[in-house]
Amino acid sequence: GDEELACRGGGHYGAYFPVPPAAGVPNKAGEPQATLGGAFGYADYENARIVMLDVTSDREAETFAEGEPERRWLQGVLLDAQARPELDHVFVVLHAPLLTASGGHGVLADLAPLLERPDGATFGKVVAVFTGADGTFERSARVSDLCLRSDPACVARHPACAAHPTGRAGKAFPDFPEICYRPDPVHGIAYVAMGTGGAKPGEVPPPPYPVGWMHDAAGAYAYLQVTVRDKDVWGEVRGFRADTSTPYATSFRLRG
Repeated sequence: GDEELACRGGGHYGAYFPVPPAAGVPNKAGEPQATLGGAFGYADYENARIVMLDVTSDREAETFAEGEPERRWLQGVLLDAQARPELDHVFVVLHAPLLTASGGHGVLADLAPLLERPDGATFGKVVAVFTGADGTFERSARVSDLCLRSDPACVARHPACAAHPTGRAGKAFPDFPEICYRPDPVHGIAYVAMGTGGAKPGEVPPPPYPVGWMHDAAGAYAYLQVTVRDKDVWGEVRGFRADTSTPYATSFRLRG
């Protein structure tokens, strides 16, 4: 969404994801949402809700920080979905990945608790978070209680994590924030990065990945198709590798 807004005026984006009703709420820069950082909203289709967030960097991430009106809006959207029996799945789409195996980012890690438990206690309906930015395809396992080791509260919840950094032994990833998490195939959220729509694919380190929960990663020109059938959700990625031009394809179940 942010790339379309920056390069194409946002016509198609705005047609399908209009800004929220409270479009006059100022952002961090003191400007109305409708003119800066306001391209976020949601749409319901059948039994799924798609939430779009215009977040591309630290600056935009601040607008969804604790106590900000945009975060309260997002919490309300998630809680509303949780209360609607006709909605089974919520998908969140934004530009910058929360965390990636290829390094960097992590500025949005404080969004994870809200996405996991909108009311602070009960698991919500978010199935997956789809992102771009990094020119790679990456898919995590379904995880919960995602947090940064640099947060003392995080280490308090995950005492074992303090002794087990996520970086690969023998190789330093100075820009990669070490994380804590719990494998959670029932309630966990899958984090999927598909940043090769129009960018040159980036380099992905070979397995074992520096993030222990990463399932798949590839520097490939590819597209993602998500299929929802009642309670089941699965994804298919098809394309070709940038380094060898050989076909690349994988499929995976997100829920069900």
